[in-house]
Amino acid sequence: MKKRWKAFREKLFHLSLKRALALYIALGTAATLILMAFVGSLSEELLSNLEWKYLSLSEEEYYAGMPIIPEEPIVPEEPVVPEEPVVPEEPIVPEESVMPEGPAAPEEGADPYGAGPGADEFYLSDADRVYPEHMDEPYRVTYAEMSSTDRLLKDVLDFIQSWGMIICVVAGIAGVCLLFYRNKLKRPLRILTDCAEKIAANDLDFVCGYESEDEMGMLCAGFEKMRRSLGENHRKMWDMMEEQRRLNHAFAHDLRTPLTVIHGYIDFLEKYYPGGRVSEEKLMETLAMMDRQVLRLGRFGDTMKSVSSLGDRRVQKKPVCGAEIFGAVRSMAEALDGAGGVRIWTERRIPPERVFFLDEELFLEVAENLLSNGMRYAKEWVQVILAESAGFLELYVKDDGPGFSEEGLRMAAKPYYKDKKETGKEHFGIGLYICRILCEKHGGCLGIHNSVDGGAILSAAFGTGE
Repeated sequence: MKKRWKAFREKLFHLSLKRALALYIALGTAATLILMAFVGSLSEELLSNLEWKYLSLSEEEYYAGMPIIPEEPIVPEEPVVPEEPVVPEEPIVPEESVMPEGPAAPEEGADPYGAGPGADEFYLSDADRVYPEHMDEPYRVTYAEMSSTDRLLKDVLDFIQSWGMIICVVAGIAGVCLLFYRNKLKRPLRILTDCAEKIAANDLDFVCGYESEDEMGMLCAGFEKMRRSLGENHRKMWDMMEEQRRLNHAFAHDLRTPLTVIHGYIDFLEKYYPGGRVSEEKLMETLAMMDRQVLRLGRFGDTMKSVSSLGDRRVQKKPVCGAEIFGAVRSMAEALDGAGGVRIWTERRIPPERVFFLDEELFLEVAENLLSNGMRYAKEWVQVILAESAGFLELYVKDDGPGFSEEGLRMAAKPYYKDKKETGKEHFGIGLYICRILCEKHGGCLGIHNSVDGGAILSAAFGTGE
């Protein structure tokens, strides 16, 4: 029995609000009808018991208490002697007429004035003649003769009999509403209210969980989805703020170096040029050094501009076949092949007729940055592989250089990162950061690894769905 009741409650818990409300109304109607019948029957019985309580006088006691009226003899009036009939001179003999029979002469010794049939009824007493209708109904006391408690009880019972149906209907409606709210609405509404208050307080470290499969459960699931989305957006915003802070710090640090150099050269010229202690050759060398620093500042400004515009970059995918994509990568590799004594090898692992939805300009920008990074650290060769995996177009760039350090594996994709061991390499440490942002905008990611044979492996994945 307990298992059945538990199963019923579990089924009711997962029932939709519309069906649950219909079920509650049906059960409430049945309970209201039963309550109406019970209340009506009980009030009628209590009222009957209250009335019979005051049947204190029985029929004999009632009539025993009535005043006795003595019977008076009835004196008959003097009899009237009828007149003698007048005999006509010539008697008329009727034709065979039937004479009505007169009353029989009283018998000898009988009372000439005696009563005929019904005499017994005539001589009934006043009590017998006035009160026979009360013989079948007991005597009842009036409302005023009742005690105050019984009068109050009688008023309550009369009120219940008059308004009991309406009271039961109102009680049934209130009971259905209360049970429906308590079982189907109270808990999810409390959960949603608490979640809304936490979100308003910027506290997203909670779970909006409600296990029911009804509409309120779906609402809580949607609220939980919104909370996760807000948490993800807050995390991304925080990462962007941290990234912007690092960008500003790196920008200030890298900007300080050329400005310090230029300022030093200016101080040198101000100190030695007026006295003629700077030769023309030294002057031209100093001016050339200052020009290189100014050009470096210009390139640095262009880099900052490109980084700032990454957030506004829009991905525009178009159908491109595999042969066309690989041809563009091979042309880029052939243009860089042999520079600095480094050879570039290309390999295609995708069908040439395969069609990908791709932003080709964005893809080639990432490929150029990866190739430039590989050429910077490679000793003799760089290998470029174009492949496909699970709906992604993948570009691998492998070199035979020293590979990444432990810190580099974590920080290489951060803006303006430079390995402490790097010397004599003129770059701002922004290329891999741009690649990571562009890959993420295209629905993919950037991977940074070290090969087991030595060297670094950079992988860029691009989502190719429509």
